[in-house]
Amino acid sequence: MLMARDGTREDGHKLHKRWLRHQAFMAELAQNKEWLEKIEREGQQLMQEKPELAASVRKKLGEIRQCWAELESTTQAKARQLFEASKADQLVQSFAELDKKLLHMESQLQDVDPGGDLATVNSQLKKLQNMNCISWDSLWCSS
Repeated sequence: MLMARDGTREDGHKLHKRWLRHQAFMAELAQNKEWLEKIEREGQQLMQEKPELAASVRKKLGEIRQCWAELESTTQAKARQLFEASKADQLVQSFAELDKKLLHMESQLQDVDPGGDLATVNSQLKKLQNMNCISWDSLWCSS
């Protein structure tokens, strides 16, 4: 099963490449559906022309239909799996970015001098206001 591992950009790129390859495979599969329909038509025609082969042709057509259905089902499941892994990877990256910003803000807050006079306190207050963290409306604060 695919899983977002450590949220690195490289993993995201690999996942994206896998998704693109899978999309190309799905497009190729859709194009080959016409080929499958042609086989069906030719099989029906063969059964009409040579009734003695009808049982054998019907059996083979059934096997082909079953294999095709399994391939489509597996392909759809893989697409869902890749999509979910991509969503998980994006979530991990978002949390990593948020964590990095929070660590940066914490380090700035630790540097705050309690101040002994009004000018120092005003300077520190201005620094905190510039961090844009007074408003809780946004989790993404800029420093």
